[in-house]
Amino acid sequence: MKGLKNMFAGMNSPNAIKKLIDKSLLETDHNGNYWLHPLVQEFSYSDLENKEEVHKFAMEYYLSLPIPEKLAKKEDIQPLIEAHYHACMSEEHDQAFNIIFDNNLHIYLDLWGNYTVLVDLYSKLLPEYHFGEEILLKDKGNHSIILGNLGIAYKDLSEPRKAIEYSEKGLKIAQEIGNRRGESIVLGNLGIAYHYLGELKKAIEYSEKGLKIAQEIGYRQGEGNHLGNLGIAYKDLGDPIKAIEYYEQALKIAQEIGDRRGEEACLGNLGIAYKDLSEPRKAIEYFEKGLKIAQEIGYRQGEGSHLGNLGIAYKDLGDPIKAIEYYERALEIAQEIGDKRAEGNLLGNLGIVYSDVGDPIKAIEYYERALKIAQEIGDRRRKGNHLGNLGIAYKDLGDPIKAIEYYEQALKIAQEIGDRQGEEACLGNLGIMYRDLGDPIKAIEYYEQALKIAKETGDRRGEGIALWNLGMAYSDLDEPRRAIEYYGQGLFIGREIEDQKIIDFCERSLEELKDS
Repeated sequence: MKGLKNMFAGMNSPNAIKKLIDKSLLETDHNGNYWLHPLVQEFSYSDLENKEEVHKFAMEYYLSLPIPEKLAKKEDIQPLIEAHYHACMSEEHDQAFNIIFDNNLHIYLDLWGNYTVLVDLYSKLLPEYHFGEEILLKDKGNHSIILGNLGIAYKDLSEPRKAIEYSEKGLKIAQEIGNRRGESIVLGNLGIAYHYLGELKKAIEYSEKGLKIAQEIGYRQGEGNHLGNLGIAYKDLGDPIKAIEYYEQALKIAQEIGDRRGEEACLGNLGIAYKDLSEPRKAIEYFEKGLKIAQEIGYRQGEGSHLGNLGIAYKDLGDPIKAIEYYERALEIAQEIGDKRAEGNLLGNLGIVYSDVGDPIKAIEYYERALKIAQEIGDRRRKGNHLGNLGIAYKDLGDPIKAIEYYEQALKIAQEIGDRQGEEACLGNLGIMYRDLGDPIKAIEYYEQALKIAKETGDRRGEGIALWNLGMAYSDLDEPRRAIEYYGQGLFIGREIEDQKIIDFCERSLEELKDS
């Protein structure tokens, strides 16, 4: 039976124990712990008449075990995971639900990147067919929470379609029982899932529905969350001005209700928006304010996030030494608290800095470490990002064949998981690669596919970049009229969304064509 160790500890006859071990009936770790051989366990278990009672006893045993005060890894909460298992096996599903949420297992396992463990814990609280009418929990609202949380876990496992399936079922139940707060939360989760898929307009639609309910029922924290998510969606749509409007509304709510954690998150988002507006100094102001709050409230994850963002801002200011300093401080925190997702992101960011300073060999080292973490935690989206970055590094090393290999691997992942933004980026990179190889015709094929996705998802910035790239390719083909047409369209978008980089690219390219 799962987990019941130490059951032979303290036996008076060492010879008796040795005989059992010699006969392969008993196993040991040679540190005073003994347990039955798995086959013996299985035979003994199948012969038990009072299985539920034994599981209940096992649950109580594991709940009695001490848990470390400072939690840093899954092994620290293993007794609670075992207790959850035995609670489910004894059909004490409500107790199993409480074991998760009373002990914040969902928060810790998410932090450590143990998404598959979360899926297992939640799934044990559902009947064999997850979407049927049968419910194991007494409270239908709690059943809805489990479905919604499974949606979040599947999103983190880069399975957004599955995330949407679970969230939609959770939403249906919340609506049936009139749980408007739950309905608002699940609508927000659906918005996040569609955002992940690069379907930003749909993400906005769900966030707006969730926001409306939160405002109607006076759920202020939820209102702030939805406003923040709307800001993120508009930022990704290439509209940082509108994003800032939403972030400022969310910040005001967080300050009014005394939600300091929400306040520091909004300050971080505002910093990112100003960074996107090419105002890194203003971005730094917001990141430093957010960092100060995170440190005051002891929110280590937030502290690491702001330090990482400060690294990005200093990179944009052309100060790679300071950027590396901030990234390394953030990386140290991520490793201390076991935040695997942040650790992978920071290793990737360090790779980008080393790539920018002309050290692709060191960049590749960091990208490979980041890739390994993404594979360990099952985060396919970030795996795709790191593969794409490895492609860029090999391009910089003058190895176009290897670069294309990595881009194609990244593209395949993006297409498999439905990551439209990632797909668009990979297509653009492949276009650049083939243009560098002197094949503008093939480059145009990739740029046109990237442009199509940008238009479908409403990514105005991506659309502007694709148009500029198409102009460059047609210029290579000595078709100045078509090149001018694409540069003109790109310039129009750049001015519309106030993206100075696109404006500069297109204006400079147009000038070069006129001069020639």
